[in-house]
Amino acid sequence: MEAYAVETSPVVFAGSRGRFETVAAWLEGAESAALPHAELEARLEVESRELFRQLLQDHLDLRAQRERRLDEVVGADGLPRGCAEAGHERRLATVFGEVQVQRIAYRNRGYGNLHPADGVLNLPTEKHSHGLRRLAAIESARGSFETAVEAVQRATGQRLGKRVVQQLAERAAGDFDAFYAQRPRHLSEVGDVLVLSCDGKGIVMRPEGLRATTRKAAATATQKLTARCPRGRSVNRKRIAEVGAVYDCAPAPRTSGDILAGGDAQPQRAAGPKTRSKWLMASVVEDAAEVVARIFNEADRRDLAATIRGRATRAGLRPDQRKNADTCANYLISKRPYLHYPTALDAGWPISTGVIEGACRHLVNDRMDITGARWGLHGAEAILKLRVLHSNGDFEAYWTYHLAQEQRRTHQARYANGVIPAA
Repeated sequence: MEAYAVETSPVVFAGSRGRFETVAAWLEGAESAALPHAELEARLEVESRELFRQLLQDHLDLRAQRERRLDEVVGADGLPRGCAEAGHERRLATVFGEVQVQRIAYRNRGYGNLHPADGVLNLPTEKHSHGLRRLAAIESARGSFETAVEAVQRATGQRLGKRVVQQLAERAAGDFDAFYAQRPRHLSEVGDVLVLSCDGKGIVMRPEGLRATTRKAAATATQKLTARCPRGRSVNRKRIAEVGAVYDCAPAPRTSGDILAGGDAQPQRAAGPKTRSKWLMASVVEDAAEVVARIFNEADRRDLAATIRGRATRAGLRPDQRKNADTCANYLISKRPYLHYPTALDAGWPISTGVIEGACRHLVNDRMDITGARWGLHGAEAILKLRVLHSNGDFEAYWTYHLAQEQRRTHQARYANGVIPAA
């Protein structure tokens, strides 16, 4: 191993070493000695990006040198790619700058080339790296696409177009549904209340993004208004984003006196129930019925009765075999009292809509209702999903899952048995 490193690294990383020595020599010189620290920071920020870009380029060149020709490469179509050609290049725009990736192409006339090294690197189909995609996803969910472009440029020095940032964000949100379908089950604590809540909020859309009835009304409506349009209302221009929330809370019994505002002489009021394990959902593509179904699915994941029935169903039990499970589930459900305010207060249940109203404001209004914004359907849906991931605290786990899915569908799916060949 030591002989291998001595043989290759001094030559391959000569560019990186040269770049570092150049920066070090400048720092030792008279010009840098006369600069204030702010200018030193600005200069080193640029130089460090170029140094890291060169390091990445040298590393990729080293991998290209070490890549060995494989004896057999078979595509998912079952056809071998028997002709191997070294030196095939592609560009990759990274958070440090643009680099070139050289690898061996395995070919069969009339069929697409295969590049196993691309699969090992998990390169994206587009030019821009997963690092840039991640930045675009984070910044686009936080503010407008214009501010996202500026934020990416500040962080990386790379100037991306607004359309590119939007496309990267849309691609980043592509595994949202699959991620939540496979995540570990969360079960409510014994004695906790399981709360479901839903609401809707309008998003100003471009005409092609409106629902059919709204689009038809917008096409036939006149532009002249007979009265001033109320604040927050846009006639025939909005599409409702359906928002849902599921959460647990420990009961906190209260009385009406704890709810109604009183004077200074009022004793200290009892605290209300606190939310735990909050899960949010929002979609501008799916209708209310579909989003409500998702909310109930999430509740079923946490609910004991649904868990009992679900296990019986997954076990493939016949009706006579699952009789006890159904009896238990029916007993639990039948004991749920009818909800009304006195009962809810006495039992310590939440009665306000603050959670779902806050979710509507945070997920929809704070980002989608920026002055002058008009949304396309796919862009709006992607941003809503990214904001949900951030709000649920799931973005980091989702990103790991997303990269694994990208490798599976972009690379593994192109090879026989879904396995990327390796030397």
